[in-house]
Amino acid sequence: MNDQTPKPPAAGANPKAIIIGGLAIILFFGYIMAFLLADVIQNARPPKSMTLSDAASEAADEQIWVAIEDGVYDCDSITYVYGRSATNPQVREIRNTEIFRTDETGEIVLFVTLSGRQSCQEIQNAPLKGYLTRMSAGQRQALTNEVRLAKYINASAYLEICGYCGPANSWLGLAISSVALLIGLALLVVGLRLRRHQQRE
Repeated sequence: MNDQTPKPPAAGANPKAIIIGGLAIILFFGYIMAFLLADVIQNARPPKSMTLSDAASEAADEQIWVAIEDGVYDCDSITYVYGRSATNPQVREIRNTEIFRTDETGEIVLFVTLSGRQSCQEIQNAPLKGYLTRMSAGQRQALTNEVRLAKYINASAYLEICGYCGPANSWLGLAISSVALLIGLALLVVGLRLRRHQQRE
């Protein structure tokens, strides 16, 4: 008959390090969860539908969960951003697709970032929703340095939208953080039990 009684932790284990590690995980992911939860609550409703004109009026430094109704994509502006593969660091792959979208007058310019490689046809056929902000000075300078804003030099408003961002990402982050919190709690319990075990010896 197998003995199902849990064996005490190894005598050489360091309970203090385990406890500190568990607490560090709990504090770090608890901090992240607080922000993610606030984002989920704030953006629980469907994205706010708006035109580019509305977007230019409402965009600020803080993110707004929106769905853009109008505008025309500039297919010639597509740029693919490469990065290291998550599964193989030796391989570089397309991480994002960047493209500009403007109103009919060209006065309002929206810099769109999407996940993975997408063709212009795929982009045009999909609704555009995500987190809208006013284009930061750093982003505008970077795009200017790359000569990607040259044809929009006379625009009156520059915006950007993260087309792969949204509450769904926050839900995923919450799920991952919850698992990490459980791991942190488990380490904390193991560390405390190990410390008590060693104190009895």
